[in-house]
Amino acid sequence: MFRVLDELSEDISYISLAMANDNWTENHTRYSDYFWSEDDEDRQPPVPRKKIRAYINRVFDLSDPSSADSVGRVLHKTYSDYIHARSAPTMGMVCGPPAQFELDGIADINARRPYVEQIPSYFYRAAMSTVVAAKVVLPENLSAACYEEFCKFERDNADLLFPDR
Repeated sequence: MFRVLDELSEDISYISLAMANDNWTENHTRYSDYFWSEDDEDRQPPVPRKKIRAYINRVFDLSDPSSADSVGRVLHKTYSDYIHARSAPTMGMVCGPPAQFELDGIADINARRPYVEQIPSYFYRAAMSTVVAAKVVLPENLSAACYEEFCKFERDNADLLFPDR
């Protein structure tokens, strides 16, 4: 679920930032064509995830975009382990005795805790994606109001969103 949400957030930023900055590339066209395609044969995305992530990190003009690219790659690989049922995440779903697979997820609350603690950040990131898209598709007064609501959400939930501060 986290990987899907990460990719959706990246995709929204990828398209919205290109539109907002009037920097639409051939990759954006290929991505858009793929996204809207109803052709079942068209299963492989034409723009690799690493290129989408790199575009976003450079548009945001981060002081160290290569590190941001690296972190995105690590997260992508980590959650791929669950999607592709690699050994360690799969075996983490074994509980017992007697040993059995917990197919509803990770039964051990201590093993689940890191994922539960990440949930607020996904609401935050979804709200951030909404603000980015609003900047492109809404009139300025409405996108500004959307941003103000986002800032209010951030202030009201700072202890939950940024527990290490």
